Amino acid sequence: MRLLFKDEDYIVQGGDWGAHIASWMAYHQPIGLMGIHINMAAIYPSDIQANLLEEKEVFFRREEILDWETGYNHEQETRPQTLGVAMADSPVGLAGWILEKFGKWTDLLKKNDGSPDIWENFRKNNSWTISCCTL
Repeated sequence: MRLLFKDEDYIVQGGDWGAHIASWMAYHQPIGLMGIHINMAAIYPSDIQANLLEEKEVFFRREEILDWETGYNHEQETRPQTLGVAMADSPVGLAGWILEKFGKWTDLLKKNDGSPDIWENFRKNNSWTISCCTL
């Protein structure tokens, strides 16, 4: 950033990997960095201890989320061609992938069992609507 901005101060915003990068920038290269804005706080000091009940709940929930919601990341790291071929060759496969992520990563209405109601956003007057486009 010093190469880009010389002596000017700057602010960094990051999401997903950018949140990790912004956090490390603040830790390793704070000179000139006025502040960071991140929307994925997942980096903690290795020696941090959760003492309060609320802190313990945050760490428990974080571990639970990492355990259940990062399988896609492991698949992409270890078997990227499996997903690449499936999604490139199958519109239904691609739609399933997108809808599953949409359901987990957005704030949708929940069903009685707590799962996201993905289809509610695609219903119109209790009938299915399909939109198609050509590229």
